[in-house]
This record gives sequence, C-alpha cells and structure tokens, in this order.
Amino acid sequence: MTKLTRLISNLLAGKKEVRDDATKNHTEGRCGEQAEWKFISGNGELHISGTGSTYDFFRTKEIPWEPFLPLIRKIIVEEGITYLGSRSFRYCSQLEEACLPRSLSQIGQHCFAYCSNLPSIQLPEGLSIIGKHAFTYCTSLQELACPSSLTQIGRSAFAHCSNLTDIKFQPVETIEIGSSCFSDCTKLAHIRLPERLTRLNRGLFQNCTSLMHVHIPESVSTIEDEAFKDCERLESITFPASVHNIGKQLFAGCHHLTSLTLPFPGCGTPASYHKFCELFGTTPDKEMRVVAQEQGNAMPDYYLPVSFSTLRIAEGCETIPPGNLYNCYMLKELHLPASLYLIGNNAFYNCAGLTAIYCHGKEPASVPEYAFNGVRKNVCRLFVPAGCRDMYRQDKSWQVFTHIEEMP
Repeated sequence: MTKLTRLISNLLAGKKEVRDDATKNHTEGRCGEQAEWKFISGNGELHISGTGSTYDFFRTKEIPWEPFLPLIRKIIVEEGITYLGSRSFRYCSQLEEACLPRSLSQIGQHCFAYCSNLPSIQLPEGLSIIGKHAFTYCTSLQELACPSSLTQIGRSAFAHCSNLTDIKFQPVETIEIGSSCFSDCTKLAHIRLPERLTRLNRGLFQNCTSLMHVHIPESVSTIEDEAFKDCERLESITFPASVHNIGKQLFAGCHHLTSLTLPFPGCGTPASYHKFCELFGTTPDKEMRVVAQEQGNAMPDYYLPVSFSTLRIAEGCETIPPGNLYNCYMLKELHLPASLYLIGNNAFYNCAGLTAIYCHGKEPASVPEYAFNGVRKNVCRLFVPAGCRDMYRQDKSWQVFTHIEEMP
C-alpha cells in the first residue's frame, strides 16, 4: 500500500469513527446529574438508568430524546432513579408500556402527558407524589391503582383520561388530590375516595359524564366549588356529617340528580349557609328547571334538575335559614333531623311539590307563621316519631298539616 493510499484509508476510517461517535451520542447520554438514557431503535425502548433525579425539561432545557418521541413504545426506568423530571415523556404518542422502579418517589408535572396510546401504568409502592398534569390526556388509560405510599396527586393529573373506568386507592396515612384531578374522565362511573382525604378540591370530577356513585369518606371536611359540575348521570350523593364547608355550583349541569343527603342545605359553613339553590348552576339550561329568587333579591336564578325529589338533612343541623328552599317546587320528600330546633321565615316557600315531610325531632322545631307558605298542607303528609303525633297536632305551627302520622 502506497503512502497516499494509507493516508486516504486513515482519513476514511477517522470519518467513520466520528460518524459512529455522533450516532452513539445521538441515541444515549446524560439526563440527570447521575442519570443516563439510551434509546434502542430496534425495539423502540427508552432506558433510564443511574441514581437520583432526572432533569426537569422546561424553559431552555431540551429533552435529549425528543427526536425519538414518536418512536418510543416502551420506557424502562431502572432501580435507583427517584424522580422523573417534568415533561420527560410528554407526547410519546406510541408509548404502550412504562416500567417504573420501586425507588421512584416522585413523578414530575406533565411527565406522561399526551401519551395517548398508554393503556395502563403500574405505579410502584414507594411513590409519594404525582405532579400536576402528569398523565393528562392519556386517553387510552383504563385502570389506575394508587399505592399506599401516595400522599399527593397534583392538579389535573389525570384530567381528560377519557377511557379511565376504574380507580383504586389503597389505605393511606394522608393524601391530597388536586383540583380538576379527574375532570373530563368521561367513562368513570364509580369511585371510592380514600379514607383520610380531607377535601374535595375545585372541579375534582367536573364533566365526568358517566359518574353515578361516589363514596366520600368521613374524613372530608371541605368540598370546593364545582366539584361535581356537569356530572350528568349522577343520581344521588351523600355528604358525611364531617363536611363543614360546602362550595357553590357543586351540581350545576347534573341533569339526573334525584336525591341529596347534606349536613346542612346550602353553601358555606353551618353558621353561614343561606340558599340551597347556590349548590346548582346559574347558566340557562333547557334540560333543567329554573328556580326564580325573591323579587328584589340580587341573586341570579338557578337551574335545578327536573328529577330532583328528595333532600335529607343530616343530624347535627340546628337551623334552616329564611327562604332556604325558596321556590324549590320540584322537591317531593324532605327529611328534617332531630337536632333541628329553628326554621326561618319562608324557608320552604312555594315548595308545592312536597308530598312528605319526615320530622325526626321528638319535640317540634320552632316555626314562624309563613315558613310553609305555598306548601299544599292538605296533600303533604307529615311523619313524626312514634308517640309524638299529639304533640305536633297541638303545636300551632305544625297543626296546619291535615295528615300527621307516626313513623314506625
């Protein structure tokens, strides 16, 4: 081989090594201070290895495997990784499987957002925090099992998971679920919320159009605005006596709601609640019935379900404010607790649809003259505790009912 030939051969070999190094650097590299990544193009696998946290990818921090996002079908995160950074796998539209390690304690915000082909995710025991929007628009996700180590789920973390049908929570010490977390999960029909949850944040189940049954644990003390807004198939719900703060428009757009069990009939706290109708929406809705407020009242009209018929007020409620159920003419059955001792003026004004009132107090509550104006007292049957009929018949405020009967 001549000197010229050897020179040319060496130059070509050098170019090949440079090309190989460039290819290698393009399919693997660093993604954290002590974390590395590698993409295997043959089977569409992305491997994350090392220890500690991966980077958060926002602002000027670019996702190193971004060219491969449409090609990734499987993500394998190895033991040692404790945190998956923000936006790490966002828009992995072909992702079908994600293997997460037990060492993982936190998933960053938007981490798996828009992974529209991901049917399931195994959240490992040890995971404590899921960031906001972490799985939003994972439209193929069907089931979700939350580990007992989970203490926080961020805002809108599973919003728009339109095929999610089953959510299971393990017993936990404490947990916080962010606002709108499950909003627009349109196939979710049933959910049992975890014990020790203390609040239902704003819009938690908004537009869950298939939701029919929700179990709310005794630990809940606050339910924020619009928590069940536009849950069209929700038929009945019970708020435990532990609830001491109720938000507005919780049931706006709940077209098929038939019954409610509430610690007190209105928004606010036991000391501040006023209008029952504030639990519903103010946007005109042709599938609902308009409930007009008192003339001169600055409050807007409200729209209640045509099907709404039964209201149960739980033990512990002591007063019904004036005008509380004003014009709720679709209401048919009303349950009043034994703890009730005072009913305000016009509290049940024009509740003309009432056919039964169940009073559980052995002594009649104090009632002003106009509390039952508009109630058809010759049609509505008043049920009282056994042995108390004569006491109610002798009370001038309750004797106006034609039919007073004792409960078994």
